Amino acid sequence: MGVGDQARKTLTVALDKGISVQQPTVEKYIARAKQRNPAANPSEVIVSLERQYLSAVIALGGASGASAAAPGVGTGVGLVVNI
Repeated sequence: MGVGDQARKTLTVALDKGISVQQPTVEKYIARAKQRNPAANPSEVIVSLERQYLSAVIALGGASGASAAAPGVGTGVGLVVNI
């Protein structure tokens, strides 16, 4: 087994582990999206999840930016909000 093969195998194992850690959370989001609209087809569920994701990103960005505007507090709060 060459160095490239070993690196590929290591990367595959790491990605599989990362995906498996997030899988329960993703399944909950999908279940909630389907619960909100039981008649939704898969593409509609994806659109719903995209909207939810964008809303979360915008909210975190706004909170981070607002906290950064407060002198002395902004750096610490900005770091906490983005973690």
